[in-house]
Amino acid sequence: DNGIGIDGLPTKISKITISQGIGNDFGDWTTILDGAQLSDGVNTPEIGNITNNSIEFDGLDFGIGEFGEVPENLTKTYTLKVWLSNAPSGSIDNKNLAFKVNRSSFTVNGAGSSFAGGAGTDVESGSTNNAIEVIATKLLFTTTPTSTEINTNTTFVVEATDANGNRDVDNGSTLTSFLANQSTIASGNTGTLSSGTLTLNAVKFSTAYANDFVTAKAAGLTDGVSDNFNIKLEEPAAITNLAIVNSSTSFQISWTNPSNNSLILAKKEAGSSFEYSDEAGMDDEYGWPSASTVFGNAESPADNDVYVIYAGSNTSVTMTGLQNNWQLYTVTAYSYAGSLNSGVQNFNTTEASLESFTYPKEVDFSDNILKGMKLGIDNITPQPANLNNVVSLQVETIEDMPLTLELYDSKGQLIMTLFEGKEFNAGETPFEFNLTNTVSSGQHFLRLTGNGHVVIAPLMIVK
Repeated sequence: DNGIGIDGLPTKISKITISQGIGNDFGDWTTILDGAQLSDGVNTPEIGNITNNSIEFDGLDFGIGEFGEVPENLTKTYTLKVWLSNAPSGSIDNKNLAFKVNRSSFTVNGAGSSFAGGAGTDVESGSTNNAIEVIATKLLFTTTPTSTEINTNTTFVVEATDANGNRDVDNGSTLTSFLANQSTIASGNTGTLSSGTLTLNAVKFSTAYANDFVTAKAAGLTDGVSDNFNIKLEEPAAITNLAIVNSSTSFQISWTNPSNNSLILAKKEAGSSFEYSDEAGMDDEYGWPSASTVFGNAESPADNDVYVIYAGSNTSVTMTGLQNNWQLYTVTAYSYAGSLNSGVQNFNTTEASLESFTYPKEVDFSDNILKGMKLGIDNITPQPANLNNVVSLQVETIEDMPLTLELYDSKGQLIMTLFEGKEFNAGETPFEFNLTNTVSSGQHFLRLTGNGHVVIAPLMIVK
């Protein structure tokens, strides 16, 4: 309050706003400042309201001797104190806070002196006078895998930080140790921090463990300990040659597994396609296998429920308890390494999957003819058959009659007619036909009809 001329009035300040100055490195002060205080050296300090680009001290008292009053023809010094958030956003080391005020920063009461018009000259704190310095006290893992495999490059990121996790960009410590709690690290576990950080992207573990962790050490800093993670066995080869030989209430399922174990899942369809890819839950679905492979053994099977029907090292299983009369089922197979329900298990997510129907009656046609059936198909070879193979079978009939033999796919669509209205004498008659490349691989059915009688026999075709 020392302008030109004497008006006999004090300056009565009701609000002070401090703005961002030149060289300020933080666009949003709410991400870095936890609090602000303004003091005049006499009265109780005022607590400010921090916004993204200013600090406001509002509602100041301006009576005689109070915080907001500057006596006539005298000066008053205000001191700003700020403190940082415990969890600031981003890197803060060596960055600056810069403040400024001008005439428009002060709101005054009309009963006292007033400022000249306009903002006037900015008063700046300087662009380098309030730099933040972070001094590291510990190592901190900022990147840890949730899982990895043995003999596979794995990435970890370690930083030198203060107690609140702020990185010290001036730190260049060298790791003195980087070891796993259980597994053995084969390579990739040495390095020196640069700008307070070190990325190790080629760490390889040689043994599989569940819930392992690593510890990093450097001189003068508290050890860094990673989050827990699983080190899995290597991913196994995928299952191939999945095949189903079906009957009215069971499937004989077989497959080829180059290594490790197999997990076989099945689902009764509700007329929709099926794709199962929930790797994390493969071993926790309905009907976890016991000694029985009855479909839905654990509970009544519902459409679209997925059941585990087999897990182990075999390459075939008989699935029983199916509903007959053209019920559609999907069987899906995955290979896995390790023990199920363990952290080291590893699935090959490339699935082998087949759809197949059950049919109305059993197909032991030699016996059925003795029981009064008129037709039969027997001795189908080879089974399964390859494309371009010659397929041999026996047509059986209890009396002379014209017969028709057709080939259908698993969806019940006619693929080819092998003969139509051909006369057969009573007894067993051999018959052969060629499979061509026009026939797709998968489950097929042979349908023999004559004089109102029908029999169906399965034929699996593979490439």
